[in-house]
Amino acid sequence: MGDIIMNNGGKYGRHFIQEVQEPRHFTPRDHEFYKMFAKRIMYIDSNIFPGAFQMNTVWYHSPLPPEGPGEHTHDFPELLGFYSADPNDPDDLGAEVEFTIEGEKHLITKSTMIFIPAGVKHLPMALKNIRRPILHFGVCLNPEYAANYSDGSVTGLKDEAAVAKMLAEAANDTGEVVMNDGGEYGKYIIQKVHEPAHMTPERQEAYRKFARRIMYMDTNVVPGAFQMNSSWYFGPTPDGPGHGEHTHDSPELIGFLSSDFNDRENLGAEVEFTIEGEKHLLTKSTMIFVPAGMRHLPMVVKNVKRPIFHFSICLEGEYVDKLTGREL
Repeated sequence: MGDIIMNNGGKYGRHFIQEVQEPRHFTPRDHEFYKMFAKRIMYIDSNIFPGAFQMNTVWYHSPLPPEGPGEHTHDFPELLGFYSADPNDPDDLGAEVEFTIEGEKHLITKSTMIFIPAGVKHLPMALKNIRRPILHFGVCLNPEYAANYSDGSVTGLKDEAAVAKMLAEAANDTGEVVMNDGGEYGKYIIQKVHEPAHMTPERQEAYRKFARRIMYMDTNVVPGAFQMNSSWYFGPTPDGPGHGEHTHDSPELIGFLSSDFNDRENLGAEVEFTIEGEKHLLTKSTMIFVPAGMRHLPMVVKNVKRPIFHFSICLEGEYVDKLTGREL
């Protein structure tokens, strides 16, 4: 049957990120600013695990101060998410997010994924009317976060003169606000729950017995996008054949995160996760980086005391695996 290793011990424990890490480019001032409106859950980039791409996960809990990041672009695609913290009402965001893309301002009130192709201008952003914390993530297809701002900064935190200029521009902004995914650039804003092409109706029915899909993204949903699935796990995975051991031709990032804003570390469930034949029992919020070609799974979710947030990201247009054991 084999030994079970607790959390991130063992030979492959370095692939299991369980400590809250901070971006290398953040200054002490950036940290203090960020804590005014966000509580970080997990962060990864190539400085934390060589070869990884960048992903940030946080709880947004307060309005964003005006000196927040301004309009910028990236040299690579980015995927952003704003999710309801209520597994029983995953559609209602529980807050309002004003998000600007190519100068078109959207008022977002639903759980949302936004795909930003390389070179597309986006932000500023405002958080308001926050009735409960919202779950936010950002994924950049780059070893670490980098952005192109007009003032040459990386974090987007401005000096006093730049803040005053941005506030003056905002005060004079009389442009219309587009609700949710309307407008010319609403094609990048996904609010409908899509199902993966490989999920048959039978598999969807089986999945709904223990999980509730929040959002799904791939190139079939937005052309040019990479694949990401996000779900609430609210019960144990069923006994019997599940998704067996397999590999991918691209890196994958897998997450299991606590749904408790006040208790980020305690997962509130147990996940048995196998990587290269080494079985780990996860009891903490965890990101797992799986390099291309590395064998992983099966996986068992059990002892679920409260819903847990799960995601998986493959750097391909669609989810593709090379199965050494069958079934989803």
